Amino acid sequence: MIGADGIGSPVRQHILGDQQVKAIYSGYLSLGSVLPRSQVVLPPDLQLPAFLYSRHGTILVFALDKDTIQWATTSPVAERDRHDWEDYRMSGQAVAQLQSDWSGCTLEPIASMLRHVTDDNIRLWAPYQVPELARWHTARTCVLGDAAHAVSPSLGQGAAQAFEDVGVMARLLTTLPDTTPPSTIFSQFEGLRRPRVDMIRKMTASAESTRGASSSGLGWFVKDKIIKASFMVMGKGKGSYMSNGTIGGYDATNIDVKV
Repeated sequence: MIGADGIGSPVRQHILGDQQVKAIYSGYLSLGSVLPRSQVVLPPDLQLPAFLYSRHGTILVFALDKDTIQWATTSPVAERDRHDWEDYRMSGQAVAQLQSDWSGCTLEPIASMLRHVTDDNIRLWAPYQVPELARWHTARTCVLGDAAHAVSPSLGQGAAQAFEDVGVMARLLTTLPDTTPPSTIFSQFEGLRRPRVDMIRKMTASAESTRGASSSGLGWFVKDKIIKASFMVMGKGKGSYMSNGTIGGYDATNIDVKV
């Protein structure tokens, strides 16, 4: 059995037995909305998609199509259950949180996006992550995707890692002899994928640490310089982060799956 059954995976529970692992709320709620482009003041030199860094925090802005803009940011919000999250959205608390977090921000397109967010169009997402597991498989059972290694969305790699898992598992199932025991296939899969996932987990944590609000002008000044320097350094070279070498350059078809 291969379990691709998400953060609350029963298959993972079976694999771990008494060593149960519970998904952990990140502590930061993703808030944003989808707006007509006509309502968003886009500076002429702004290229989408874009991360907008400010002392208030970070906002991701991208075009869904030529007429629609979607944006999202994160706010520190206490955990709630599924029904309470919906009440938080519908009651005006979510909009109030955004207005409080970004109070006084006049930077465009942020100011116009905030002016047009309402209880009707606001969207929220409470991201959870799965702690590092002792194992992903037993002799006849294996998990992949979020069931094995859900991470926060700060690097946009949750679904991507699941697709990579599927690519590698498919290579193993179609390349290895039919007589290969499931335990061998699953062990090979975990050995190939765990180092990659561990690297993504660390990079995600690093990215997440840069995106909160800065409590002081000095704190924002220092963070601003560090972020700019990091992008300049990581943006150079064919295999750099910015050219999608480290993250987006993974190719499951080039992985050596021989046992």
